[in-house]
Amino acid sequence: RTLPTNIAIDEFRGPQGKYCFIIVDNDTSQIYQILPDRLKSSITHYFDRFSLKERKRVKSVSTDLNSYYQGLMRRYFPNAKLVVDRFHIVSMLTRAFNQVRVAVMKQFDPNTREYRALKN
Repeated sequence: RTLPTNIAIDEFRGPQGKYCFIIVDNDTSQIYQILPDRLKSSITHYFDRFSLKERKRVKSVSTDLNSYYQGLMRRYFPNAKLVVDRFHIVSMLTRAFNQVRVAVMKQFDPNTREYRALKN
């Protein structure tokens, strides 16, 4: 089998609440493979099945900010560009913005207009 040229990887909560590892073809948005867990041994075992020549064909790997995955992808796809996907960037920025908003909000008395504006 061949690998897609551009892939996306992530984890999701599968059956019985257990995390699974998913690989998606980024060009077609089709699920390429789902591994039953996200353990390093499972991921390395799966990608070891492909030759280095095949893995070098992968041009990009889209992932979240998990440095664990980034390290594995650099190892297995030496020619691929690592791309942090939009969803995780927006999610990280939203969390950071909300932390700052709440910190500023707490500086005001709860009965003030400023507090209510930041609360809403």
